[in-house]
Amino acid sequence: NRFKLRIRFYDGNPDSPVFLEIKKRTTEVIRKVRAALTRGGVAKLLDGIRPGPSDLIASNGNLKALAGLNEFVDTCSAIRAAPCMYVSYTREAYVSPESSQLRVTFDRALYGAMFDPRTAFQPPAPAYRPMVGGTVLELKFTDRFPSWMHTMVEVFNLHRRSMAKYVECVQAAGLERGLAYRMPTGMTR
Repeated sequence: NRFKLRIRFYDGNPDSPVFLEIKKRTTEVIRKVRAALTRGGVAKLLDGIRPGPSDLIASNGNLKALAGLNEFVDTCSAIRAAPCMYVSYTREAYVSPESSQLRVTFDRALYGAMFDPRTAFQPPAPAYRPMVGGTVLELKFTDRFPSWMHTMVEVFNLHRRSMAKYVECVQAAGLERGLAYRMPTGMTR
């Protein structure tokens, strides 16, 4: 059982949202809490100021998003978390046209770079390339494992294994695993 905090962005466009995420794993179940914020709202967070409802992306400004924002900020504050590593990769994703409950992704060209607050929302230049040895395939589903995925796993003799991209990047950078990164003490609750 574990969780991870992520600040996720997809491009360097200043108008694009940034997502605060908490990904929680309890036994075999993974749950994600997510809130889309303006880049200004996330900049506040990085400066130790609590973002508020006005920092949520308008279409995402519902109670669930506000709860996600509050949970993320409260968790960061409780453990004094701060960003330390960019993790970047090229993702090829396939989603079922009938349901968003099925997704297959292929992640390639993984690399990490140390977090730099001066260029917080710009994709970093490659710095550390973990030796992954291929493409990371993720099969994602809600509720039940589809029979066609089961067949694919058998035909290609696939094996389930943990692949934490963040941990791979931290290790490639030569940093101590589990090293604590702390939020500035001025974080308001």
